[in-house]
Amino acid sequence: MKTIIKRRFRNKLTSLAVAAACVGGLGFQSTAMAGTDANALGDLALVPYYTVRGNFVTGVHIINTGPHTQVVKFRMRRAEDSADALDVLLVMSPYDEWTGFISGSETDGITLGSDDKTCTAPAADANGKWKMPDINLTGAEEGYIEVIAMGQTTDETQAIAVAAKHDSNGVPKNCDEVRENFFARALPLPGGVISNQETKNFAEVSSTYVDSANDLKVSYFIRDPQSGMEFGNNAVHIKDFVPVSGAAMITNQETGLSSGDAAGFDFPDLDGGGKNTGAGDPATGPANRGLYDAVVRLDLGGAAILNDYSKNQSNGVTTDWVVTIPGQYLMVNPNPPSPAINERDLPVTATVEVWDREEKKYSSRNLVISPDAGRGKTTLPWEVNIVRWGDKSIFETPNARTISGFDAPYGWAKLTLASQTDNPQQIYNLTDPTGGTKAAPNNPVPVIGYAAWRRTFNNAEKNYGRIIEHSRIPQ
Repeated sequence: MKTIIKRRFRNKLTSLAVAAACVGGLGFQSTAMAGTDANALGDLALVPYYTVRGNFVTGVHIINTGPHTQVVKFRMRRAEDSADALDVLLVMSPYDEWTGFISGSETDGITLGSDDKTCTAPAADANGKWKMPDINLTGAEEGYIEVIAMGQTTDETQAIAVAAKHDSNGVPKNCDEVRENFFARALPLPGGVISNQETKNFAEVSSTYVDSANDLKVSYFIRDPQSGMEFGNNAVHIKDFVPVSGAAMITNQETGLSSGDAAGFDFPDLDGGGKNTGAGDPATGPANRGLYDAVVRLDLGGAAILNDYSKNQSNGVTTDWVVTIPGQYLMVNPNPPSPAINERDLPVTATVEVWDREEKKYSSRNLVISPDAGRGKTTLPWEVNIVRWGDKSIFETPNARTISGFDAPYGWAKLTLASQTDNPQQIYNLTDPTGGTKAAPNNPVPVIGYAAWRRTFNNAEKNYGRIIEHSRIPQ
């Protein structure tokens, strides 16, 4: 008999977030989906990289630009395997902005902090922080972030909208009442999520939802206060992640897959909503599944990425590339036999080609990739990979791939990507405790990221950084 463990608002497993932008010219597509402009909003946003290594802190800004209250999932995923390291639910009133920052310390571990008044589930501690649980803490000093619009209120007279609305002093009316909407319905106390599209608070007052509009704007920054460097960008936004005719994806923030709940905090994920079949829900199956292949892989898939690099230490320039391959957790059976079934695209092989700024191409036979043994090729084994150009690095990850063996101090490069998986990969239905139905994806490996530049001087006040998104060549 399976033991069901329930804890009030456990910051746990599984999350997501997305975003997009499209750049024309040269036949290349940017780290955004085709058909959107560079400043597009969306109902899904992905922050390609967060880090708390060394002195770095990572900040995130989320804006609800629309006229409806939005329920939003904020989730941090670990770099090596995209395990859910920390997730929090935000309830954002119309035109609200929430800001948070990720930091690490020996005393507190890794935390998400905020000075914002926006209602959340769970609530932050007395210091305005959520501490990352131990379960996936190891290796979570870096990763990527999913921001998913779960649903919006049908109108602003709904109980949760009234409770979340800020007053003239900028304070929501009743965040405790808001949080009561997101307990598991099976609790002895009244309240909690009862379907994909309805919740009830402790007073048994209902609120109803529809699928969210494309109203989210998400941006981020990475800062090293010691060196005086900061850079940032928009997240990668995806528009209509949930189809226009789709349902809301409201889930509880109390229990999850580890306790047998497929309608809890693990969802929504990059494949869609959870399985809500509680009292009052006529649905018999999961809502809005199948979106990873149909939307994320379709919009973000690419055969190659390209960008600038510089390792010109005479000018104090250092470059790292962030290469993120999101959503790979969807290709691991959650309840496998032994050995575990892992059908991820990873590891991905990247064939490296390098040019200087005067058209000279360096032979892949001469390029040295470490720690890989081969020349001209490198494996990208994780969901978030750092590629270092030259001897110095911006990010202090111990897992960086270093590309050397050529003397051009600056230029541009192309990484052609291919999965090393022999058989077609399988996308599992994670709402099914047995691993459920699975399907082979039709679309290529998704990839996002950027080149991060750092320019350092003898005077730290003059140091600066910038981010240039990768351009992507479609398959």
